[in-house]
Amino acid sequence: MFFAMFLWGTSWPSSKILVEYAPPYIISFWRLFFVSISALFIVLVLRLSFKIDKKSIFFAMLTGLCNAIYSLFHFAGLEFGFAGLGGVLVTTSIPILSFMLMQFLRYKEAKKRGIIIKKPPINQIFGLCLGVLSGAFLLNLTNFTELFSKANIFFLLAALTWVFLSMFSKNIKSHPLLLNFYVSLFSFIFALPLIFFDGVFFILEADFKFFAFMFLVAFLSTGIGTGIYYYGIKILGVVKTNAFQLLVPPCALLMSFFMLNERPSFSTVFGTALALFAIYFINIYKKKEK
Repeated sequence: MFFAMFLWGTSWPSSKILVEYAPPYIISFWRLFFVSISALFIVLVLRLSFKIDKKSIFFAMLTGLCNAIYSLFHFAGLEFGFAGLGGVLVTTSIPILSFMLMQFLRYKEAKKRGIIIKKPPINQIFGLCLGVLSGAFLLNLTNFTELFSKANIFFLLAALTWVFLSMFSKNIKSHPLLLNFYVSLFSFIFALPLIFFDGVFFILEADFKFFAFMFLVAFLSTGIGTGIYYYGIKILGVVKTNAFQLLVPPCALLMSFFMLNERPSFSTVFGTALALFAIYFINIYKKKEK
């Protein structure tokens, strides 16, 4: 799990290096292509059955569409912003935005049925407050120019897209690695129209450095890292496995420093610390029962 989270954190500065070769939509296209190949390779090696029901196929298509859109926002944000900040902002915003959206949907459903809904536990309310405060530091609210920068907007759109991706993927009933294959496949299918854009086949003249970082992002981070994550859920359970995700933002900052010489500001570091505590209190903290 430590290795998987390290790969996820390293994928941010690696993706930043990739967008130096071509526009975000082109890099996104090739990433989705190589991720599909790696997902297929893992399914074949493990000899998993490709059988899946129609309902799961439908939600796999929706999840794949969200994944394709997320990939575009991900690389677009990296074109304009720092890899370290993106790695922190996106990975910490997802669980916080998910909690807010789920609470909103629960409230709407309860109001529709005339049911009185209980307020969230105090630890989740406290975590949400920390999350909002961490966002203020990560987005640097004192600088309005930076607040509404293209990078911040793309990163937040990426996080929001991933929230919907997670909601759709919960309806897919299949082996997690088979789920990963179908989502990757549909993501690439939705991205296929990009093949008609100019400059897509620059890859035929790309150097070894490009393929090395694409291998890290597509195969190691997404293929191997995600595989370890799903295996961790099976062995450790959801709560313990998700606790390891708190390692991704620090890894993203650390590897961005070593690979890109990005020096995080005080607001980024402090906002990261607050966000990690927020995620802990929202998703991980549990009161001990008497």
